[in-house]
Amino acid sequence: MKKVICIDDNPQITEQLRINLEAAGFDILEAQNGVEGLKTVQENTDCLLIIVDLNMPRMGGFEMLETLSQENIATDVPKIIFTTESLMEGENSKKMKEKGKSMGVQTWFTKPLTPKRMGILLETVKKLLKKNESTSS
Repeated sequence: MKKVICIDDNPQITEQLRINLEAAGFDILEAQNGVEGLKTVQENTDCLLIIVDLNMPRMGGFEMLETLSQENIATDVPKIIFTTESLMEGENSKKMKEKGKSMGVQTWFTKPLTPKRMGILLETVKKLLKKNESTSS
């Protein structure tokens, strides 16, 4: 199975991801916050990719990724961050990207998820998985 875990508190985002990724041949597991996401990843360590929002109730994306890192779970699994454009501006952007990179974040996507961005996301997912497959062989 080609599992992708999508973690976002916005059901419209997870639905868009599910519809598009399933059409591309992936099995999608969803979680609505970092606590649920953490549990989903812990129970599905064979996942190929984790897509996570930063700002969520109960536990944010960075906190969830830090916990996974501390528990040495899914450390080789590529991760994609979803966030609002305002977080990716200015000096804060560089710090956030460095922090994310240390936790396995491969790339960032800003919301909203327009059709054009969804197409780019699908291509990025395919490239990340191909790259990850070749490095783990």
